[in-house]
Amino acid sequence: MARARAAAIDGRGRFPRFKEAQLAALYNIVSGNQASIIEAIHTDSGRPTSEIGLELAGVARYTQSLFKLAGFSHSVKQEQVKSTEGTILIKPVGLVLIISADFAPLDSLISPIARALLSGNTIVGVFPPRHSALEAVLAPLLLSMDRGAVSIISYSVESIQALIAQAPDAIFATTRSATLRETISTSPAPSTLVPRSLGLNAAVIDKISSSQSMATIAKAVARGNFLGLGRGLGSVDYVLVHEELNEEFLAAVKVATTDMYGSDPSLSRDYGRILDHELYRSLVGALRDDFASGTGRVVLGGDVTYVFARLDAVTYLSRELSSTVFASHIPFESLVLGISSSAHVLDAAFFETGTKVILKKASEPASTYPPFTSAGLAKHLPSEQPLHVTRAPHSNPFLSTKRIHRVPIGFGPAPGPRQGPDGQPFGTWGESEATTVGVTYVSEHAYLNSILPEGYETDPSVEAVIMFEVMELRKLPWLNGRGYNTWGVYIANVISSSTDPITTGREELGFCKVYADLPDGTDHSDNSRTHTASWFGSEFMRLDLPPLIEKDVALAPAHHPRAWTHPTQSGILHHRYVPTVGKPGFHDASYTTWCPAPSGKAPVGSYHTIAPEDFFKVKLEIAVGDWATFPTLHNVIEGLRLIPRGAILEVAVQKFNGASDLRLNQKVED
Repeated sequence: MARARAAAIDGRGRFPRFKEAQLAALYNIVSGNQASIIEAIHTDSGRPTSEIGLELAGVARYTQSLFKLAGFSHSVKQEQVKSTEGTILIKPVGLVLIISADFAPLDSLISPIARALLSGNTIVGVFPPRHSALEAVLAPLLLSMDRGAVSIISYSVESIQALIAQAPDAIFATTRSATLRETISTSPAPSTLVPRSLGLNAAVIDKISSSQSMATIAKAVARGNFLGLGRGLGSVDYVLVHEELNEEFLAAVKVATTDMYGSDPSLSRDYGRILDHELYRSLVGALRDDFASGTGRVVLGGDVTYVFARLDAVTYLSRELSSTVFASHIPFESLVLGISSSAHVLDAAFFETGTKVILKKASEPASTYPPFTSAGLAKHLPSEQPLHVTRAPHSNPFLSTKRIHRVPIGFGPAPGPRQGPDGQPFGTWGESEATTVGVTYVSEHAYLNSILPEGYETDPSVEAVIMFEVMELRKLPWLNGRGYNTWGVYIANVISSSTDPITTGREELGFCKVYADLPDGTDHSDNSRTHTASWFGSEFMRLDLPPLIEKDVALAPAHHPRAWTHPTQSGILHHRYVPTVGKPGFHDASYTTWCPAPSGKAPVGSYHTIAPEDFFKVKLEIAVGDWATFPTLHNVIEGLRLIPRGAILEVAVQKFNGASDLRLNQKVED
């Protein structure tokens, strides 16, 4: 339980590839071991092999359908549901305890495991009681799955109660145990208790019913809850018959039963057996006691092999025997019960309203079999071809999600500035804050061109400028209210104090970003300001501004065109470059990206600057970029240090109300 809870906490079950792999493994376990599973359940319960086969086929098809839903595109749709109140995230509950039942061991164990896996949960499953042969077949196969997905234990009331006491996040139980149902109902964990009786489908034969409809209902009665464990179409639990049609309907039921199981049901493997002798004695005793009491609810046919229950005995039998388990899963809502004292047969047989019926057991071998015998079952069973998690060469499994993906891609769509955990844009960028501290210098075209990528050059018709701009970003929605600092050197690159905007900016926008430690700016008592950049404790850039003077925001540079280009007014050009793995000098991507300037008036909240006559007091110091001190940044630092810096053109400290996710950034096509 502790291992399963740890797996639930680490969240591996939510990854689409993991879901696919586990659902494929689950399907392959069921599909690839059909014969041994069917024989094991028949050995344990005596259920008809065809009925077991249909249950297995339904479970396999269900698991296969969930496997198809586990891919990226379907997973994304599954995780979010649109509502009038916004987007609701559907998340796994975590650790799910699944308690299965012996009347439907596959449908109550494998099916909920598959559904829980699709939702990203970790499962502790409990084998059904009295199914040791099935456990011997399935236990080693299920335990071969990832323990972060499924753990499995044997059935015992005490063990299950101990598991419940450890507070799983949810409980899915299909159990007839009154003790367990009481324990589950009082547990604080959300729970689903599958009703003990899975069906209550009634049929009515009135005076206007045709012979054809009567024959159809008779076949359903003979079949009982044969298909779909009582939940499939056509299952009939009881029939209300007009008294004038009793005999005709009884004859139709006899024909249908003979067609279904042969003239001697005890010889058919498609007829259920009771292997629990205590159950058989309990059932017969209940019927005999009622007959002896003379209440007229049950008619016993002398010293013979079959017993028949009337409609008014239904409630009585259900109450007395509701805690027992029936091998062929025929609930006591059925009117017709057949019991063989020699073969211990329990299934739908004949309907009787008279006062006494005596039927002799036929001895000839079965000559006909029901439609769903072993021969007819083949078309319903799944192919034994295993499922594989594969990807076509050069396929793009991410395109259909319409979501942003970044490495590591196996964990699904990646949250970031341009999409939240629900895949939608954040709507609260207007609440963010951005403070820019920029100093613009006159520079030289020749040097600036030397540090630009091939194919780019500065405009020789205008003055060459270089701007060093610190930006402090706060209350960012994609960081859940946190922030970070950057130091942009326009026209060269951007240094960031956080790796998250570096990875998102590089991969999603093509921005050239590198990491450095950029502490918040220091505001001194005389309104002067200091910003630094360092790497592993070694400072390489420092900006000292003399005392700042507050100005009217209407005068802020963001509101007035400059004589030179600036990101807030002219947009930003970047060059995206992705090197080819294993081939130095080659690239997988090398192209220009363009981020246009924000539209509308800049939301400047405050503006500070210094008088032009004090520009000389501005100090920008850049260290020598030696490899020993800055092994990964020395080339960048040295390049910045050598940039010619002439006269200062502008000093501006501006605080903006709001920020942008830069989603308008686009690749520039050739």
